[in-house]
Formats: sequence, structure tokens, C-alpha cells
Amino acid sequence: GSYVDVYRGSWVEPTGKKSQVAIKILRPFARNGDGEPINERLRKRVDREVIVWRALRSPYILELYGFRSGEQPCLVSPWCNNGTLTEYLQAHHLSDADKLHLLAQAGKGLQYLHEYSPPISHGDIKPSNILIDDENRPRLCDFGLSRFLGEISPELQTSFVGQGTKGYQSPELVRDGVQDLPGDVYAFGCLILEVMSGNAPFYKLKAGKAILITTAGSIPEPSAHPDLPATDPLWGIMRKCWASPSNRP
Repeated sequence: GSYVDVYRGSWVEPTGKKSQVAIKILRPFARNGDGEPINERLRKRVDREVIVWRALRSPYILELYGFRSGEQPCLVSPWCNNGTLTEYLQAHHLSDADKLHLLAQAGKGLQYLHEYSPPISHGDIKPSNILIDDENRPRLCDFGLSRFLGEISPELQTSFVGQGTKGYQSPELVRDGVQDLPGDVYAFGCLILEVMSGNAPFYKLKAGKAILITTAGSIPEPSAHPDLPATDPLWGIMRKCWASPSNRP
């Protein structure tokens, strides 16, 4: 991201075994577009990420090996040579069956979060927040927008307005700042579309226009994604993900 640097390093276990790790470090003098320091807000995001991430244990969730707090916090996790799901799809010519297998595994990671006690909303499901490990298995990562349901006051919850990724934001997120499990399901439908068609929802539109039509209730249409025929059953699954929050899977 714009405010963090990621380095590759070595992790040495007590047994002497070495492994490659990713070290994500917050830049010490990060500023916003107006030149104002934003470290405090970013540190809160890192704190949120640590609180959620450190508790998770699933083969479909990237592990958190360790962290350092303070003025320049950092997070240490496994290094994935295959990169993100976006990079993996670009580097490999996968069959539709292989793509569906990756999606099914990523879905297990999201199911793990939603069935955790208390449930966890990831808050930013998208291909670049899914890493592919050395066994070609997807691992959900980047929990900076994640939260345990019920832990945040209504006042703080309004901070989620404007968060997320263009095309992946649910109507209730862009309109009211509501981040919850149905919002993750909405985003997962968007993930299916991008993986299977090659293009994200509303990829032809600028962010502002995408937000306006999302707020109005518009959803992606097959005509904008010719590589995924309108007759494909996946459209029915995605439309269920994009239904009103109470009607999503």
C-alpha cells in the first residue's frame, strides 16, 4: 500500500529451521494528500489487524508469526512466492475448474471467519488480499479493515464509510458505513466475477460513478463480462451474493 513497505526476510525457529517471511512495516512519516501525518490512524488499523489476525488458525488464513507495536509497527507473516491471487492468475493459464477450486478454498477461509466466535467480518475481500502459498492454496490476508462483530460502537463504525475497494463495496457499506458478514458475502460474489471473467465489477467506471450506481442498487450484468456467458450458473450464485443483506447466503 501507499503507507507501508513489505520486505522479505528470514525467520529462524528455535530448532534452527529457516523460512522466508514477509515483514510489513508502517512508514514512519506517512502523510495524507494534504500533507498531514496519518500515522495515528494507520497505527489503529495495524492494531486492529493484530487483534484479529493473531487469533486465527486455519489452512486458508495466512499465519501471523509476530508483530512489533510502537512508533513504527511491523507485522511478520509467511512469504508466498506465488504472490497474490491477482498475480497468480496472470502468471498461470488456469482452467475454469482450477479457478473454481481456488474460489472454493478461499470460501472456506471466509467461512472460518464467519463461524469464529465471535464472528469476524474481513471487510476487504478481493484478489490482492488473497495470497497463494507454496502448495498453491489461497490464504486470506490483510485484516486491517477486519473486526469482531459487536466489538465496535456505532460511533466508531461510521469510520467504515468510504473503506473497501471499488466494485467490491456493498450498497450498505458505501451508503451507511455498515461492515458486517453480508458485506463480505457481497464482496465474495465480486471475487467470483473477477476470477472467472477476468474483470472486476464496474471495471469500466471511475470510482465515484461505481459508488453511485452501487448505492442505487445496480449490480454487474453479463453484457459487461462477455468472457462469462449469461447462461453460466455462476451468475445465479453471484446474484444471490448481491441480493439484499438479509437474503444473501
